[in-house]
Amino acid sequence: MNKPLTSKWRTLFVEFLIFSFTATVLTILNYWSHPRDAGAYISGGMKIISGLDPYADEVFRGAPFGATILALALGNLSPEIQSVIILLLSVLGTWAFSRIVFSNGIAGIFACFIVQVSSSNRTSMDTIQLTGIILGAVAILIHLGMKPKLLVKLPIFLGAGLTFSVLNDSKPHIVLPFLILLGIKLHMKKFLYSVIAIQIVGHLTVGFFFGFYHLFNWLKLILRIGEAQEYEKFEGAAHNYWQLVTYLLPNLPSWVALTPFVLYFAIICLGILRVKNLTLVGTLSVASFAISITSYSHFYDLVPVVALMILSLKEIGNKVIATFVILFILAPQNWNSFFNFSIIMVLVCTFFVIELASDGNFKWQKNYFGLIYDIRQIFYGLIAYFFLQTINNYILTERKLIDALTTTELIIIFSYLIFRARNIMSYEKDY
Repeated sequence: MNKPLTSKWRTLFVEFLIFSFTATVLTILNYWSHPRDAGAYISGGMKIISGLDPYADEVFRGAPFGATILALALGNLSPEIQSVIILLLSVLGTWAFSRIVFSNGIAGIFACFIVQVSSSNRTSMDTIQLTGIILGAVAILIHLGMKPKLLVKLPIFLGAGLTFSVLNDSKPHIVLPFLILLGIKLHMKKFLYSVIAIQIVGHLTVGFFFGFYHLFNWLKLILRIGEAQEYEKFEGAAHNYWQLVTYLLPNLPSWVALTPFVLYFAIICLGILRVKNLTLVGTLSVASFAISITSYSHFYDLVPVVALMILSLKEIGNKVIATFVILFILAPQNWNSFFNFSIIMVLVCTFFVIELASDGNFKWQKNYFGLIYDIRQIFYGLIAYFFLQTINNYILTERKLIDALTTTELIIIFSYLIFRARNIMSYEKDY
């Protein structure tokens, strides 16, 4: 009678140890004396409160309401403390989102760890983005949707609404697909309306106290955002797939710059029409694909796509493809370091062993040919990885056309289209 309970607590203890280790290491490795990208929102809000224009240099792109709330919440803390808080919340948020995507057990915990150490999440942590915090908010939204009685409580309702309003003001291209599709999927239309109402009231309040010109300056900046996604020289290389397109096809008419945004909203609209027939994981897949297709997306925005891609590896059943994808998820560049590559190979092999153990599929315990077959598939995946990396490094170092992270972004999106989109409707289990 006590055995299942003991096993559950043992799994929770292992998860706590792995999460604590991950949070500590990632926070230490990515610590900065200032909160980098997230700090721009805080400093932007502080400028608004001080009567200055944060949009004068056209670098800060957060909306005034969200920036003001972040400044009021964290502005009085030292930059070092701000950095640590945001990093820890990011690890927690990414882990919470990953736990919704993956099944319970050791295999699911290890998959969460892979997401944390993926190149996309490491980039997000290094630049101290809000991506992990947004994913944590998405996990909370799903939890509230599964337990609607919690939303009846006014503090929880308003707190969740304010959180999403602030995050939507800061990173609307990430928050909107999740908020709209999950809100409809989980029958949370009242919550959606509350987020809209809070944002409207919030902008009116900030405008009344600090001036409406901040809102107008922000809207003008957003209208020019398409032009900013053309090819920009970043050490001589494009660092966004749309920058690469506009570089290779420089004579495209100006209206073509709207294409990624049209696709973005088209995917959301199609998701709205089909969301009732989608599982929860399918809904997350549509939202993540919308995020990856917009020209404003960056490599660190692909963390949810990475989580869903790892989930797809089990469906693929092909270790050649799985090895290839995992290696690019973990090491899009600098793979020639023996130490780093050894760590990556240990993670890859451990991942497959755990997956086999969780499925009870240790066929090579009695048949060594099964083991040889698995090793051979992994070896073929390594060859494919090295081959594309060689091409990638040549383009990066010799031609300086595209950087390694952008190549990985394209590989992840392309793999996602092949292996996730075709199975969005096929999940038997909903959460």
